[in-house]
Amino acid sequence: MKLNDNYIKNGLTDKEVKERIEKNLINYDNQPKTKTIKEIITSNVFTYFNFLNIFLGGAVLITGILSGKLLYSLKNCYIL
Repeated sequence: MKLNDNYIKNGLTDKEVKERIEKNLINYDNQPKTKTIKEIITSNVFTYFNFLNIFLGGAVLITGILSGKLLYSLKNCYIL
């Protein structure tokens, strides 16, 4: 294939690769490919749904304490 009497170039030659390595012109991807264990745990524990459950469970426990039926309110929070 010719374009204006110049060959279309696909990629670098071996010489160009060696020159770029010597000049430290190498592309590195420093980003991790996946999430870390800490990121996975925090993204799954600290969710809106979990905060809502904690809030509602606290409300049930408080009403159980105020009404004097703590064990009954603990039973109702068991599902959480």
